[in-house]
Amino acid sequence: MKISSQRSEVVVIGGGISGICTALVAARQKCIVTLIEKESELGGKISSKYQHPIDIRHQIPQVYQRESGIMDELWNLLFRFNTEGTFVGQSRVLKDWLNEEELVTCYLDTEVESVEVEKGRIQSVLSKNRSRGNKIVFYGKFFVDCTGIGKVAELSGLRGERGVDLNELQNGKGEEIYLSNQSTSCLVTIEQGIDAYSFSPPNWVDIKWEDNNLAAKVDLMKSLEKSLVGTHCITWQGPGKTNKIDSDCLALCAWDYLKNRSPMLKKFENFKLVSISSGTINAEKFHPLGEILLSLEDLAGNNQFHDSVALGRGSIPESFSNISSSRDSKQIPHPYEIPLRSLLPSDCKNLLLTGSSASATELSSRSLGCTAVSSQSAIAAGFTVAQAISQNRLPRTLAKDGYIEGIKNKLGRSNQLFSRHTLEDDDNLALSCRVNASSFISNLNDAKLKKVDEHVTDHCLLQFPVTSSVIDRIEIDILLVEKQELTVKIFEGTGFHNALPGYCLHSDEILVAEDCKCLSIEMNLEIKKTGWHYLEIQSSKNFSVPLFASGLVGYVLHSKRNQSISKKKYLSDFEPVVTKDPSPSHSPKIIVSPAPSVYEVSNIKNSYFRPNYLPQLWISKPSDFKYPEFVELEWEKTHDISQIEISFDSSFDFIYPEKPSPFKKKNFETLVKDYKLYYLDQNKKSVLLEEIFDNQLSFRSHVFDPVKAFGIELEILSTHGLDRAQVFQVRVYP
Repeated sequence: MKISSQRSEVVVIGGGISGICTALVAARQKCIVTLIEKESELGGKISSKYQHPIDIRHQIPQVYQRESGIMDELWNLLFRFNTEGTFVGQSRVLKDWLNEEELVTCYLDTEVESVEVEKGRIQSVLSKNRSRGNKIVFYGKFFVDCTGIGKVAELSGLRGERGVDLNELQNGKGEEIYLSNQSTSCLVTIEQGIDAYSFSPPNWVDIKWEDNNLAAKVDLMKSLEKSLVGTHCITWQGPGKTNKIDSDCLALCAWDYLKNRSPMLKKFENFKLVSISSGTINAEKFHPLGEILLSLEDLAGNNQFHDSVALGRGSIPESFSNISSSRDSKQIPHPYEIPLRSLLPSDCKNLLLTGSSASATELSSRSLGCTAVSSQSAIAAGFTVAQAISQNRLPRTLAKDGYIEGIKNKLGRSNQLFSRHTLEDDDNLALSCRVNASSFISNLNDAKLKKVDEHVTDHCLLQFPVTSSVIDRIEIDILLVEKQELTVKIFEGTGFHNALPGYCLHSDEILVAEDCKCLSIEMNLEIKKTGWHYLEIQSSKNFSVPLFASGLVGYVLHSKRNQSISKKKYLSDFEPVVTKDPSPSHSPKIIVSPAPSVYEVSNIKNSYFRPNYLPQLWISKPSDFKYPEFVELEWEKTHDISQIEISFDSSFDFIYPEKPSPFKKKNFETLVKDYKLYYLDQNKKSVLLEEIFDNQLSFRSHVFDPVKAFGIELEILSTHGLDRAQVFQVRVYP
């Protein structure tokens, strides 16, 4: 058999979201990249074959939890181009996204068979095209294992282990937990017939759906609630070796339950199972030993690392520690840091690891392998290999003080969160300028909110920002159908980014008349710290909280969880009521006196490009852009400038649904659409630098020939639907 060869600077193995992000970043840093994927489509776990969620809401108790930066590009692409709202459409968008990069060559249906290692370096990988049968040797300077199962690391003969580290858990139930967390999945298609159909399972179906894990059972019910007809993903997480349960056995086991014993069996009388396709995922992975091994203690224990290059928010196994659980996993109170050393195997100089292939124990790797989390370590890997190539250094040397700052700077400059602390950007000239704006919102009354809904409840939590040292009064729009007594409590925020209600600052019982439309709470409350605060309202009777369209960042209604239905335990008894489409969430109206100073133009100078413990952005007054809204930055003297970076608002409370969906809106409404950039020349005359129409990105970098400038002007002409301008950051560089 003739064997061909292919050379590039970076060889990425695995075409899931991790491999795609690695390849994109490296290519944009001018590296020549080859991507190898064993399946015939891109996406990995989120492809049409496996149909896993691209994201999961509320893995940490924080409203504004979604990843930013490069992943924002993907959300926008999915809104616009996955018009059918399917997994096939999603994979197509991923392929188009990758094909836009000229320096990336993609090989689908190509599986790595062996790895050549010499003196601690990978020289090449040998792959076979499964459809054509030909073999290709891929040579590269650096290789990145994005397989999710540590395949390249294992084929390289690196140190590591398969399965679970039984010493990881104190309770001695490691094997039991490991087996219960394994999963086998398949896809089934259900159609409705004319007549009633009976079903009896064959003898070789030796498992019962009732023995399956609760999480897997709930997931199927959720899928069926949306529509009985169509394709559904069925997962087995019950007892026994999952690799011995094939797709047919699993599908017929579930069908037996639905047709014969489920509460829905009457509904399924006329339905039939028309197809079964394999979607098996082998949960057992190879775990290479890296420069550092991430354990569950690292994820849950708030551990910090000098070389942190990514943040993860994936939940951890339920059986570990005493953290509240979410079905079979635990919600942690904060995102965890992922150090670069965990992406570097200890005994290979030119291999990097991402996602669940990183150096981590079996149980902690499950959190690292969540789609959104794996994208973050992959982006860090892409910047690392690019830095290693440009500086002719080994990746492990870049993890040291004095070098890691370069990678962190690249991450921060692309709006990636890489640690729980921001990096000081001394080169940013915007830090020393005076700022001015056309207008800004000082309180909710400026926002011209339009009522669109009412949330009926007897117990809720309202989140709002506070920046003053005292609260004199709080006014809440509220509707009552009968006279009742309300219990109101005010809490300061606690935990990472004040994401949870903490110490109770104020408590009161208020008798409210039935015709009440606005609840006013008078107080003289001393505030100990700025950030999110929470108002809890409880009654023995129902009341309504009006919700308003185009809500302001930071004002959030949290509804009481129904524990009896969900059977879940979280760090908070409440969950935020947020948008399910790319428009701003509907928010309650809370007027705090004195008004918090949170939307001033000075925010564009700070080091935050997204909400954290405060909104952190500039918002203009609503105007529907009858006249352009603008931001001005001006210095005392001229500076030579050649780059301007802008971070627009892309509705960080929005989380992409677990299953692809068609969206009527094709972009974030909050995103600036049309704008112009000017600089002030030596005579302080405005000179046009660039004008952008139909912007689709939350982060824009403008590079131009150096000019001497007294300042710059950002003129905003329109958004994708919002009646006001919203900007997080403007950065200017020499």
